[in-house]
Amino acid sequence: MNNECHFENPTQVINMGGPWIGDLYIGDLFISQKIILDNIIYSPDRSVIYFIRYYQLGNTVKDIFLKLCYWDFKEHKLFESSQSFDKLYLKGFVEKNIMTICRAFHSELPETCYDLNLSVESFLPA
Repeated sequence: MNNECHFENPTQVINMGGPWIGDLYIGDLFISQKIILDNIIYSPDRSVIYFIRYYQLGNTVKDIFLKLCYWDFKEHKLFESSQSFDKLYLKGFVEKNIMTICRAFHSELPETCYDLNLSVESFLPA
């Protein structure tokens, strides 16, 4: 299986220049819809790919939330964090199981960023 990802059906969700969401494919395999574009992080060994899923349950900003997700290439399964975020940006790995994330749509405000230990984060099959 080709482990390279691409997006189809891009849509702008906030009419202020983004974020944009789309359908995530890995090779020819459909993985999930409503994924934040341009914020995909492969694990250091490239066995897992992390991304952000967008949810909108109603018509107000309070009805929007994000989930950290990953696709496991070995298990061929999609997992989603039990934790929800109002804003989220995946900056990158600092160690094997530690990723720097930001509670923003970018990494330009260092005070919004912190290291998340993925081995203790709760993920459920999606």
